[in-house]
Amino acid sequence: MLKQAVSDFPYAAPLQALYMKALQQQESYLLPAQVKRTAIATPNREALKVYFDSHTSIASSTEGELSDVAITSPIEKIAA
Repeated sequence: MLKQAVSDFPYAAPLQALYMKALQQQESYLLPAQVKRTAIATPNREALKVYFDSHTSIASSTEGELSDVAITSPIEKIAA
């Protein structure tokens, strides 16, 4: 259902972000392509990068570097 909504509304940043998060939780091989699509639709790519980096297994080893950065989800930025 979410995949269909993303294909129907490709420039809807909240949908792209939710789909990216779902793929991330499933550890899907489709995630890298979806990150690129989400970056295109997201107005604040820096917040997206911080969110993505903080929620990936690779980023867990560099978590100390991100402690000074306020982590906000792309959806919160859009809603504000």
